[in-house]
Amino acid sequence: MTPSRSVSLLPEPAEGTNKPAPKANVVKRFGLIAATVALIAITLLPATASLPRAGQVMLAILAFAVIVWMTEALDYAVSAVVIGALMVFLLAYSPDAAKPLGADMGTGAALGLALSGFSNSAVALVAAACFIAAAMTATGLDRRIALFFVCVVQGRCQDQSHRDRRNGRWLSVVIYCAQHHRAGGLPGAHHDGIHPGLQG
Repeated sequence: MTPSRSVSLLPEPAEGTNKPAPKANVVKRFGLIAATVALIAITLLPATASLPRAGQVMLAILAFAVIVWMTEALDYAVSAVVIGALMVFLLAYSPDAAKPLGADMGTGAALGLALSGFSNSAVALVAAACFIAAAMTATGLDRRIALFFVCVVQGRCQDQSHRDRRNGRWLSVVIYCAQHHRAGGLPGAHHDGIHPGLQG
């Protein structure tokens, strides 16, 4: 008896399925670890008189964000949530930058400070530009505008090439006549204006 083959009900993965590269996973893990170490190290640095505690915390979060974005350790949406959470929890235990010797600002003030950047008009401008760009891409308007300008530039180039060819023809005629004039006149003509076949 031949051994029975087990039949799997799950679909087999295709041969060309994209699998994450091991090197990319190593870079992402290293980036996340490096970002966490930089965050902790800058946060635990001794305080200085010229830099308030809140500023030091924000520098630590900035270093974390830069390393995470450079190594792509986290997705952009996830990194935005993580950075916002770090701002709320770390700034909550830091005094206000305006009152460095005062009490900690607390989670309420830290949350307001973390969300204050989104009230800027520049955020609305960038968001509106992203929406317009997405709409243009979805409707194909961006391609139409690009093709229009390509046609305009191509038409100007073609007109210029036609003018260059026409001027080149006239220039060749002038050069041809000048060469034969120096050699003794145009072909088929005599110096005294009488055709050679009419002489004699």
